[in-house]
Amino acid sequence: MSLEERRKAMNEMAARINAGRKPKFGDLMCNLWAGDTNPNKFGMFVRQRRVTGRMNPGLWFELTDGSGKFWETNGEATVFASHLKGDEVLP
Repeated sequence: MSLEERRKAMNEMAARINAGRKPKFGDLMCNLWAGDTNPNKFGMFVRQRRVTGRMNPGLWFELTDGSGKFWETNGEATVFASHLKGDEVLP
């Protein structure tokens, strides 16, 4: 499976999980592309922006850890963490 096919499948899965729900400030989000040891896998939603042009176009979410660290992640492959159970959610 090519990277483009994997990206498309991941975005479709995220769309199914989110079911049209839009994030609000403070929602706990999960980056599906981040590994389990990545400190940026989970974060609280701050805001979104749509990038146009040639460099990194698409929907981007700004997330925070709640302690002053902020980062951006691809919004099309980010899901609400509320559907996760137990040890999967370790912010």
